[in-house]
Amino acid sequence: SIDIEVDGGVTVDNVSEVDRAGADIVVMGSAFYNSDNYAAIVKTVKEKCS
Repeated sequence: SIDIEVDGGVTVDNVSEVDRAGADIVVMGSAFYNSDNYAAIVKTVKEKCS
């Protein structure tokens, strides 16, 4: 089995679409780099991808 990773352009606004498209792993460097509240981003991503 091969995991599919998406790196680049993934935001809290489109992460659910990326998840539905089949991504196993998402890299959201800019989303974290541009935020002071990492916990809120993690919470939002978990909610949108569950």
